[in-house]
Amino acid sequence: MIFGIAAIQGFALAAILFFNKRGEVFLNKILGLLLFFFSAILVEESLELLSYHSALQRITGFSFLIDLFLGPLTLIYASSLSNRDKPVGIWKHLALPAFLNTVYLPYHFMVGWQEHVINNPLLEDIYLFFVFLKIGYQVVYQVASIIILHKFVIKGNGKAAAKIKMAVFVKYILLTVLVLIPGVIVFEVTQDQLAFDPDYVTSLIMMIAIYSIGYAALGNPIVYTRISEVVEADKTNGERYRTSSLTEEEKKKSTNLLLKYMDDQKPYLDPDLTSDKLADLMKISRHNLSQVLNETLEQNFYDFINHYRVKEFIKQMEEADGQDRNILAIGYKSGFNSKATLNRVFKNITGKTPSNYFRPSH
Repeated sequence: MIFGIAAIQGFALAAILFFNKRGEVFLNKILGLLLFFFSAILVEESLELLSYHSALQRITGFSFLIDLFLGPLTLIYASSLSNRDKPVGIWKHLALPAFLNTVYLPYHFMVGWQEHVINNPLLEDIYLFFVFLKIGYQVVYQVASIIILHKFVIKGNGKAAAKIKMAVFVKYILLTVLVLIPGVIVFEVTQDQLAFDPDYVTSLIMMIAIYSIGYAALGNPIVYTRISEVVEADKTNGERYRTSSLTEEEKKKSTNLLLKYMDDQKPYLDPDLTSDKLADLMKISRHNLSQVLNETLEQNFYDFINHYRVKEFIKQMEEADGQDRNILAIGYKSGFNSKATLNRVFKNITGKTPSNYFRPSH
């Protein structure tokens, strides 16, 4: 019953995200589609756990190949989150899932249940082929998505802090699903007897994923922003830069100069760096620097600088060996002025504290 309630809430949240016109609309729609497919699969799992599969034969089994949509949609979401532009040509990855489900659904509702590929022992090889196809599809696409998100978190210069937090959150959800669900499916199809109910475990994982994504969605400004906040932000930015003489071309040029200056001169290593000081170093006005950060890079000054400090900290930690790997000392060298600031900023960006991030694996 609890899984059914989670599925209903998942559908509701999917609708809210898909039709939400605030925040990052394209990202909202992809996240909404992901939640929709998650919830559809959870509905079937719930019916099977309640032993309704025999009475509702044409309902259970409908989502057998829906899993194939999850991997490509995840890749589209990861690619869109890590880039300002919508990914071009990536929709082709949905072609195979769309084709197979278009063929499968009429077959599912027309073929006798005992002759169905899910139940027919004579078609067991075909059934297993599609099961392992789904696993392979998920693994390939989710690994690719995790790599994209990880690179974005570590190397995504000039990206909004809200996007980085969302990338960290989604990355860990993907890692959880990637490890657990394929493992459960493999055990289910290869073992005659299990000490656990695989449908229950799969449903539990999906329920946790739905609530986790919901938490991230409602708590992150790139996904859901209150109308009053949007109006106030638009009003503030509009008034702030209304008299600006910067053209779009000049903003683009200033952005490139800023990013190059950050890479070449590393001003972020100065723990007392301020926007006024950076503007003076670059010989531009503070107003223009602020406009570039807010409008082009979608980030405030301290989020922008701290991202570079975290990147520098990780680089120096990875290059240090043995006794030279002193977290606090390297934190100071990277531009942080205290241990508390280092821990807070590092965890906000990577999802872990420095000590957990660099904990030796055994």
